Amino acid sequence: MGLGGLLFWTGLARNIRLHEPTATVAVVHPMSWRQKLRRRRDSAYSVFDNNPHIDLVCDDVDWRWRRWLLGRRAWVLDIDGPRYSGAESAAPDRIIYRRGVHTVAHLCHAFGIPCRDLRPVMVLRAEEAAAADAIIAAIGLDDRPFVCIEPVGKGDFTPNKAWFSERWDMVARALAPEIAVVQVGLATPYKLPGAIDATGRFSYRQMGRVLARSQGLISTMGGLVHLAKAVGSRSAVLVSGYEPLELATYEDDLNLYAPLDCSGCGLVVPCPRDRDCMRRLTVDQVVEAGRALIAGAAR
Repeated sequence: MGLGGLLFWTGLARNIRLHEPTATVAVVHPMSWRQKLRRRRDSAYSVFDNNPHIDLVCDDVDWRWRRWLLGRRAWVLDIDGPRYSGAESAAPDRIIYRRGVHTVAHLCHAFGIPCRDLRPVMVLRAEEAAAADAIIAAIGLDDRPFVCIEPVGKGDFTPNKAWFSERWDMVARALAPEIAVVQVGLATPYKLPGAIDATGRFSYRQMGRVLARSQGLISTMGGLVHLAKAVGSRSAVLVSGYEPLELATYEDDLNLYAPLDCSGCGLVVPCPRDRDCMRRLTVDQVVEAGRALIAGAAR
């Protein structure tokens, strides 16, 4: 499960607390005995740190004894539980996703509570925010408005969410004369023209501070979109037909989507139609959405 997928569980925790304000909420994550013996927690689970809606984060080994202390009094978020997945099934070449429901709403339904708020939650500690602020100042953004662009997302799970580098170049060139453009996301040899390179400079949690201070994020669907929402920022999102539109989007974001007869394909192998759904998203659409994002943040 990716970082964005883990953040969905913070949205569930928020809704549990809205439903039952005095609830005790425990997140239980998998850990191998080898990791346990080496005392190495997967850094991905840091997304749950300092969360006001979560009382306990522990691995499934520790939970064997901790559960006797909390017992039935706790809401247990078992993030490895298969019935909580946004997928209904899988085939060798594709994932069959649930349709008609956001992942956070699906989690709420699985736990038998109403979904009142889809937003995930991340709260940084003061020292985390200060460390991120120091890097922001070091790259010359301390007193400048800026917009973040993530042109390269993770492609290890599916290659079919990606847009096209030449189009990202055109978007950056169009926006750079109007506002500082900051490239975020994976450290990669590919660089946006005219952008400030912040790739690989921040941890995922520190990136939350960057997004909170920005005018918004322009990206394909992925972990940074959910992180932006978790810290109160907005995104212009290029949504691939790989997944149903409603699976992970937020209504107050600017979601660019070109529905086709094959939308929601779930293909994890290269698209036989050369990502036609993404090709139909034009540079002008993305630039217009970016400008709308910036204008909205300035108000």
